[in-house]
Amino acid sequence: MANQRLSSRYANSLLQLAQESNSLNDIFSDVKLINDSIVGSEELSSMLNSPIINSTIKNTILEKIFGGKVKTLTSKFLKLLLSKGREAYLQEITTTFIKEYNRINKIANVTLVTAIPATDKIVKEVTSFLTKSEKYSKVSITQEVDSKILGGFILKMGDQLLDNSISRKLQVIRKELI
Repeated sequence: MANQRLSSRYANSLLQLAQESNSLNDIFSDVKLINDSIVGSEELSSMLNSPIINSTIKNTILEKIFGGKVKTLTSKFLKLLLSKGREAYLQEITTTFIKEYNRINKIANVTLVTAIPATDKIVKEVTSFLTKSEKYSKVSITQEVDSKILGGFILKMGDQLLDNSISRKLQVIRKELI
């Protein structure tokens, strides 16, 4: 992240305002929509980062994209970012907001990589494993299939990685033999 302190400050401010107005879930939905839009659109990302386009034009564009789709608090927050010249950090801010929301609500976002599509039983076991400790109350699993791992699984959560794949075990054996 280019400026983690700045994005954290803005994200936590929005989070606090959302909690005070009892609209945290609504604001989370808005922030997720904005984040997904920026990630999914190279043009939107470029427009937000462009020093050539002035804030009035950026505001008009954001109003056309998100007007009527986001709550008043979110709309005011976007205008505040534009007035402060912080629109280039919008994706970082929304990403930080989502991480903080998940931390507060004890939600684990996990990517499960398997060689073949994971069965419901495996998904339930992973969910059960993560919710056994009281650290997480809800688990959101994204499944990926990668035949290169040959078997087993890789579990990714944030910056943590649990690699229990056969390909990894073979690498370890290969290193020991050499």
